This record gives sequence, structure tokens and C-alpha cells, in this order.
Amino acid sequence: MYNNSSNPEDTAAAFLMFFVIAIVAYFIYAFLLSRIFIKAGRPGWAGFVPVYNGWVLFEISGKPGWWILFGFIPWLGGLILFVLTLLASLELAKRFGRSQLFGVLGLWLFSIVGYVILAFDNSKYRAVPATSTAPPQNPSNPSNPTSTPNTSSESTPPSLVQ
Repeated sequence: MYNNSSNPEDTAAAFLMFFVIAIVAYFIYAFLLSRIFIKAGRPGWAGFVPVYNGWVLFEISGKPGWWILFGFIPWLGGLILFVLTLLASLELAKRFGRSQLFGVLGLWLFSIVGYVILAFDNSKYRAVPATSTAPPQNPSNPSNPTSTPNTSSESTPPSLVQ
């Protein structure tokens, strides 16, 4: 007859196996994030720090880093973070020159595959500049955006009428 009671040694072995798999998966995930962070000009060690790696991932995606804190709200936080991560994945794909489809499928739905691709391909991170209220740069002097155009050019003859 089959005994339905569980053996404590089997339970401990299953827990240990789960724990080892979870640790290995976390280190793979953290290693991939560290490679992506380095490509984005951030320190690689940030990929290995829990919660902070999410903060940095949101920041390189152009989103506020504190969005990761929504995950700590009981019951509803996971759903909110699920949606915010989709928005960040779309922007991260854009910043690495990838399509929106890659953002949804590669970085959000099957993130481990997308992170492997971003970590090891030759794509470059391009930070999208925020819209600025500064005046446009003058092409004659790009180092000084407020300078007036150079009117003393030799190609313009001096005015004869005074």
C-alpha cells in the first residue's frame, strides 16, 4: 500500500535542490545585468546587489529608479511592478537600438534570453537626451550655444554705406 506521508529527508533534499537552483539562477541573472550595466556606463557590481540592480535597470531605461519600490507594496505591488517593467523594457530596447517587439518578447516576457542578447551582442547603449529648454547650438561655435553668429567672416564684404 502507498504511504502518502512525506519523508523529512526527501523534503530537505527537495528544498536544498530548489535553493541551489535559485542561487545559480540569481547569479546568472546578476552577471547578465552587470554586463548590460557596463555597456550603459554604470558600474558592473550594481548587477549583483538585490533591489539596487532593479533601481539601476529602471534608470538606464530612462525611468525613475524608485519605481522598483512598488514591488514592496503588499498584494498590488507585484501587478504594478509587472506593468512598470514592461514600460522600462520597451525603453531599454529602444536605447540599445532594438525593436519594440524585442522589448516585449525579449526583455519582458523571456527576459533571460533578451538579457543574454543585450549582454553579449555588439549593440551600443544610447542615452536618449531629455527635451531641453536651452537655446539651440550655434553651428559656427558648437562649444558656446549662446554665442552670436560670426559676422566678421572674410566672405562678407564690409559695408560701404554708413
